[in-house]
Amino acid sequence: MTDLLTAAGLILTVLLAYMQIQRNQRAAIELQEAHLRNELKLKLYEKAAGIFHAASDRIRRLESVIRSVMWELQAVASGLGMPQTTTHDDILKTRSEATEGVASVLIALEQYEIVFSRFASFRRQLSESHSRLLDVFNNWWTKVVEFVPFQAKLGPLTKVSAESVGELETLQKALNDVCGDIGGYLIDLQIEAQNELLGDLFGRQLPPRAPGDPTIKVLTLEATHLSKRTPGRLV
Repeated sequence: MTDLLTAAGLILTVLLAYMQIQRNQRAAIELQEAHLRNELKLKLYEKAAGIFHAASDRIRRLESVIRSVMWELQAVASGLGMPQTTTHDDILKTRSEATEGVASVLIALEQYEIVFSRFASFRRQLSESHSRLLDVFNNWWTKVVEFVPFQAKLGPLTKVSAESVGELETLQKALNDVCGDIGGYLIDLQIEAQNELLGDLFGRQLPPRAPGDPTIKVLTLEATHLSKRTPGRLV
């Protein structure tokens, strides 16, 4: 009987040791898998963040070029004799880069949908704003094109007047509005992408963008604030 109990105890000891080894192996595998997931999230965020930042830079560049055009036209209309250095190619190239930048963001969100599955509202809003950017730019461009030189040292086809500048300023305002919208949404996207991909890794969540004007639209994963906004604000 003693031998039987001893044998049973030995078997139980071996079994418990085996179970502990199995638990340790599973824990090690889970830890390794978590490490690999975190590495993948970091790599995906780095790649996505580069695309988001590039789009933001291009939108800001478009705003800057448009402001330069309007300043030059205002100066000419005021009789200051300021040369017009921004050409057709400068404007169209910057517009193409800006719209391509936003399109790249939309492609990235779709390409990595398994990671950004909860970002459908961002994709929808950016897509709508992208279409609106094309429309309002075309409205402005069809009016401004005759007042902008093809080359920096050549004058425009038509002399600009104060009345023409006033009409262009109204169109520019609509263009500034949509650029401001897109710029803000890209900031929101960067914040939520960090929370989604890096929040667990760093154990914290970034707060949403807090514009000084409470009517400015802010996008978040939890809730999208769809109130009307005051145009032209980036943050």
